[in-house]
Amino acid sequence: MSEFRDYLGSFIRLYRESKGLTLRELADYLDVPFTSLSKMESGDQRIDSEFLVKLADYFGISIVTMHSRSLDEAEKDANQRENKPGIREALKYILDNYQGARSEIFKNHVRNVIKKMIIEEADLDENRFFIVSSVGQGQWAEIPWISIFIKDITTTTTKG
Repeated sequence: MSEFRDYLGSFIRLYRESKGLTLRELADYLDVPFTSLSKMESGDQRIDSEFLVKLADYFGISIVTMHSRSLDEAEKDANQRENKPGIREALKYILDNYQGARSEIFKNHVRNVIKKMIIEEADLDENRFFIVSSVGQGQWAEIPWISIFIKDITTTTTKG
């Protein structure tokens, strides 16, 4: 059992460091004493299931992922998460900044970036799915939109 606690502790440390957090910062966020988190990272303290859920939610991973990965895989994943925003961050950025963007030049804006992110992160087969997005045609739309179609059914918003 101690080996498993050591593994989880290393996992916590790896993800904490990948986000550039100190022990105190993560402990404050998770509402646990700093000393307890330090002991968890060193494998000297048990980690209950409620705390595992908090960790998984904070780092945006599943508990199954925490249990089933080797530290090498976890390190690779943590580094990828640190360097690349996900769909959630990208959509939030667009929604937070869309009104301001409407005062900019219309041509060549962000819609293709989102399309690529959805295909990659959702692992969509481009032969089966068709993704369309729009911020307007010739001028800015009031509301930006993204649609994902199953090609066998339709490729437009008005048919199928």
